[in-house]
Amino acid sequence: MPTMRAPSINNQTLLSDDDFVAQFVARGDVLEEVSRLLRTIPEEGLAEHQVLIGPRGMGKTSLLRRVQILIRAELADRFVPLTFREEQYNVLRLGDVWRNCAESLAEWAEAVGDQALADRLDQALLTDQWGDDSAGDQFAAELAALDRRAVLLVDNLDLVLGNLSRQEQWIFRRYLQAPRGPVVVGAATHPLALSADRDNAFYEFFHPHYLHPLSQAETEQCLRTLAIKRGDAGKPVLQVLGSAPARVRTLHRLTGGNPRVLALIYRLLESAETDAAMGDLEALLDQVTPYYKSRIEEYQTAQQRAVIDAIALHWDPVTVGEISKITGVPTTTLSGQLKKLRQDGLIEEVEVSAAAAGHQLVERFLNIWYLMRHGTRRTKQKLSWLVKFLASFYDAPDLATLAHTIRTKPEKCHPDYAYALEAALELRQRADLPGGIVDLTTGLDDNNASVRAVIALLYQGFQHFRAGDYKQALAAWDNVIDRFGDAPEVALREAVARALCNKGVTYGQIGDPLAEIAAFDTVITRFGDAPEAALRKQVAKALLGKGLAYGQMGDPMTAIGIIDTATKLHSDVIEPALDVIIGNIRENLVSILTELEVGSEHNQEILMELSFQKDRNTDRITAYLRLLQGHLDKAIALRPAFSDLPPPALHLFDAAVAFAQMNFGTATDHLAEALQHDLQTPVGNFTYDLDRVLRLAERQGFGEALIAWFERTGFADRLAPIFVAFVAYVRGEQVLKDKNPEVREPATVLYRRLSAPRRFREQQQPPPPSPRRRGRRRRTG
Repeated sequence: MPTMRAPSINNQTLLSDDDFVAQFVARGDVLEEVSRLLRTIPEEGLAEHQVLIGPRGMGKTSLLRRVQILIRAELADRFVPLTFREEQYNVLRLGDVWRNCAESLAEWAEAVGDQALADRLDQALLTDQWGDDSAGDQFAAELAALDRRAVLLVDNLDLVLGNLSRQEQWIFRRYLQAPRGPVVVGAATHPLALSADRDNAFYEFFHPHYLHPLSQAETEQCLRTLAIKRGDAGKPVLQVLGSAPARVRTLHRLTGGNPRVLALIYRLLESAETDAAMGDLEALLDQVTPYYKSRIEEYQTAQQRAVIDAIALHWDPVTVGEISKITGVPTTTLSGQLKKLRQDGLIEEVEVSAAAAGHQLVERFLNIWYLMRHGTRRTKQKLSWLVKFLASFYDAPDLATLAHTIRTKPEKCHPDYAYALEAALELRQRADLPGGIVDLTTGLDDNNASVRAVIALLYQGFQHFRAGDYKQALAAWDNVIDRFGDAPEVALREAVARALCNKGVTYGQIGDPLAEIAAFDTVITRFGDAPEAALRKQVAKALLGKGLAYGQMGDPMTAIGIIDTATKLHSDVIEPALDVIIGNIRENLVSILTELEVGSEHNQEILMELSFQKDRNTDRITAYLRLLQGHLDKAIALRPAFSDLPPPALHLFDAAVAFAQMNFGTATDHLAEALQHDLQTPVGNFTYDLDRVLRLAERQGFGEALIAWFERTGFADRLAPIFVAFVAYVRGEQVLKDKNPEVREPATVLYRRLSAPRRFREQQQPPPPSPRRRGRRRRTG
């Protein structure tokens, strides 16, 4: 079998159709939807016209070519696919559109071997007949003779239509609405302004397909698919995906899920020229320089360049007022410049915490390129620090890795914690995410389309979950629930219950215990009375998940009660292995309560650790818990029990003690020492200790002072996501909107983790009493 060519970067017309189709690994869902709409067009009826909308590099041109290939291969008896150059600069009136259609039709005729038609059209195009008012009728006659409808694959559709007069737009619309008229599948960098104008011929005329950036899971899947198709040449890419996924996830975050850059990433990883995320980034920036340089040089006036420079170098979303201060250009003049840049798809408006909108570059990797090419030394250093942070952030060890450490080096962690971690790991493994999907076919025909669909959706959600793309995982679970929620078959009802359980686990993973419990409660409410063993098993798992969630939130008594309920009501469907796990978890929860003698308000920290979190010993966690309770002496007395931990863990604890003693200077000295190190070590992940220190500092009233310290020492730049998360914790979640997407995404994850105990406490507060109504009591009876 011949090896597929390496992915093309700029000129995909050099690829044969076979190689192009083999490399078309993204946007399959959009292609399927476009194909479905084409197939449903009646022979003589109205067509549904379509437009692909997305910034540059999102795959619009590739999709148009893929649609052309699909029509030639599967719909050639009904349609003639006509392509055009990407920028039709010659279109000034409707006659130019028809002339371009005739040119494309001649090219199609020659390609399919109809040389007579090609020659006749070539001769006709030498005259003026294809530029007058009758050209549309001539084009319709040519297609009628072929007994097919034309599909016009038009790039930059907005520019083509915008060049026509309003009268010509109405004339063109009439041709498109004719019984066997042309079908348009176009592309544009932003939603068509014509479609939003009620007085325009094309108001709500086109069915839009929005091309969003690829998710992390989609990026990894595309790279894996390309590598497999490349055979031996793709092995280096598969090796990186298997052994260093953090490199890929870091690149995805920085490149913004751009399909064009995806091809560059693939070629870079296959070449094996670099072995670290920063090296990958530098190599990618070098490759995109000619393309991005030409993009910027399209804007030739001094004001245009100044505005682009201000937005790109600011990196975070910037308001019109801020741009005016940076450039010296009045805001009244800026409005026109910004409108032009938005229409070109270069910049976009985004919401920020202030009332005014912010502006940022649409293509995020272009912004990264601009920072590295035109930024200051400090700017480049900030980007380097972010790359290092992201590589570490996405490379955090998971439960399985920690469990392996415990089994091979049991002396490294407290026996009680090892016991609980093994229980949590086993429970997670049995929470349906790693598998258990195939048995849904039990009792149903293997050819049942609904069963196949639900298996595919559950597997899709699992793949997203494994890749850390929890938003897409939740979407997959919701898809199962929405599509099969009313299905009567037991297997499909079980699938819905599984999806709800998986949804709960996913919410737990992203630090939203209230949503987690709500998902589990839905399982219990909908299927609690079901007699079928398969459904009762899911209810039991939902009860266990709910119990553990309450344990995480600091209510172990409720957790124990729920877990006991699960075992009493569903002992006949709980498998032996799961029964052992339940016993382990219950025993640990009880022992914690007995040993610490604390109420539910403060024990959430240790329970969070003992249920699902990372590798650290109970003595250290207990010491932090004593600090939170105000038992300073008891906390300090426990320090010798974990004095053999790495320096960052000890410095963090000493910082916490100093904050508790209201000694800001000593606390920040220890914090600075801790932050000089990587907090994720072979012994444990001490980023959760940093969460405790930051929470304690804010509780002691040092929030604003610590923000200023971060800025003064440079740690605000070196650890930007951590700093931004803490600022949001002190000043409010809305400030996350003020940061660039590259920093905001990890900062949001850290903020949710940091604020989880506070959000839980706020949810537990009783609602304020209703205000008393004035006046006399209403008479009753």
